[in-house]
Amino acid sequence: MGILDNLKKQAEALRGRVSNGNGAAELAEFNHSAVVSSLRSIHSFLHDVVEQLYVVAQDINIEYEIPEVGSLTGLKQGRYELQSTTRGEMEVTLSYFLYQDGETKFDVPEENAELIQHGLRENGLWVVTEKNSRPQEGFTLLSVKSQVPVRFIFREDFAESVIKLRVENYEVPGSQEFSLHPDQVNDAFLDELGKYVLRMKNAFMRKLGSSFIGIKPDDEESTNGDAEPRTREISSSRIMSLFNREAHLYLAYNETIKEITSRSPEFVFGRSSECDLVVQSEFASRQHARIVFRKGKFVLIDQSRNGTFVKSQGGKELYIQGEEVPLSGSGFISLGKSASVSNAHMIYFNIQ
Repeated sequence: MGILDNLKKQAEALRGRVSNGNGAAELAEFNHSAVVSSLRSIHSFLHDVVEQLYVVAQDINIEYEIPEVGSLTGLKQGRYELQSTTRGEMEVTLSYFLYQDGETKFDVPEENAELIQHGLRENGLWVVTEKNSRPQEGFTLLSVKSQVPVRFIFREDFAESVIKLRVENYEVPGSQEFSLHPDQVNDAFLDELGKYVLRMKNAFMRKLGSSFIGIKPDDEESTNGDAEPRTREISSSRIMSLFNREAHLYLAYNETIKEITSRSPEFVFGRSSECDLVVQSEFASRQHARIVFRKGKFVLIDQSRNGTFVKSQGGKELYIQGEEVPLSGSGFISLGKSASVSNAHMIYFNIQ
């Protein structure tokens, strides 16, 4: 009997005891050990692969698709690094780059340039806006460095007794997430993983049920062999979906918590009972301010008599009246009064 069959037999026996009201703690410990053992197997396998790759130079040439933008051509795969940590949850990370010297320039519709730039940066690509030398109006020139970070992150999840796998930027900017049962991590699985990492013919994806965050490589709206990069108009929601950027803004006021997403309508707060968030402060106007999502950012717009104070974590307090300010990170909003410790009507915000 093989080791995997033996483990399965032990697990089945423990599950039977749990159903009779016994052995729950033992089963939890067994599942914990199985997850850790599988992660160690993955780490050992990837360690050997990386060690050999530093001796055997693999010639892997890649054309990397950036949906709705164009392609980075002539990239090579290399600069492998393996890391692991046991602080808190155990995690094993394989990272490498798709790279070539220089940058590639793309013309994109001006109204989408900021969202595209933000989405690429969020996924670790280096991109800047340049002055467009083209005579036509309505386009922005983006310069994208030919260096794409790719990561395979294996992390334990003891609550579900599984291994969570996150694959970042493998074929297009974005992520794929999987749940692996320890039983799946055998020699055949590891072999297919190795082939997948090295972009050889493999059955890795067919072995897993995946949930894609971002845009699939074979999405019907992706570029499909066009000779020229696409420059057609696309909606902001479409751009957001490309790079997994459905942003969330959370507002906390006393015992009330509100959530705003990039798809929400404008959000109004003030003293009026008709506001989305009612703030019972003598310094607040009936409809004091509103928040809208615009060009990839949550924007606070003051429309009050006393103005609004905004203080980001680690930053200075900003006062606006009849003006607007983009929100970032986390911090405090105060209507008509400084965001001080003595202020009982501060609104805490957090963007995720």
